[in-house]
Amino acid sequence: MTVKDIIETSAVFLGREDIISYLKGDDISLSNEDAEKEISILVRCVNIVLNELATEFVPLKTTETVRCNNGQILYSSLLQSPLEILKVFDINGKELDFSLNQLFIKTNSNAVQVEYTYIPLPLNLSSTCVYAENEVPARIVAYGVAEKACLFEGKFDEAEIWAKKFKESASTISLPKNAVIKGRRWR
Repeated sequence: MTVKDIIETSAVFLGREDIISYLKGDDISLSNEDAEKEISILVRCVNIVLNELATEFVPLKTTETVRCNNGQILYSSLLQSPLEILKVFDINGKELDFSLNQLFIKTNSNAVQVEYTYIPLPLNLSSTCVYAENEVPARIVAYGVAEKACLFEGKFDEAEIWAKKFKESASTISLPKNAVIKGRRWR
């Protein structure tokens, strides 16, 4: 799933045939300048929605091996922008105690593995999405993009509809696989 796929899906939702045709190379009704501006806005909307998904619904998690200097791991030395540090392990896999500072993680080992959730880096039109289609379907991301695009255009009532669809869909995929939903009975 690419950013382009997500934008095409959201353009379908918004009824923007001009954007769909431009992305497929079929349409010349939009000038290159207008089309690039519209698509740039939609790419920014995709990045906003992916950040929202990562922070509120489906955290992106990674484990990274890093070296410590004086028991300190600078956040800037991690490959991604950390959102929450979950665990720190030594090289043998033993969980270590750690403390968090504004600029670094403090631990008592030289080489460690850090497990953390992170905020995705900004993507461009040709980028592959940080979520696989089976984790977060393009349709759900496109709901969020449609919401943000409507807000940008000042269509607040339509944005509210897309926001509701996005939040409902995103909350269903964020449920743990072993979640138990309380049974109901008819009266």
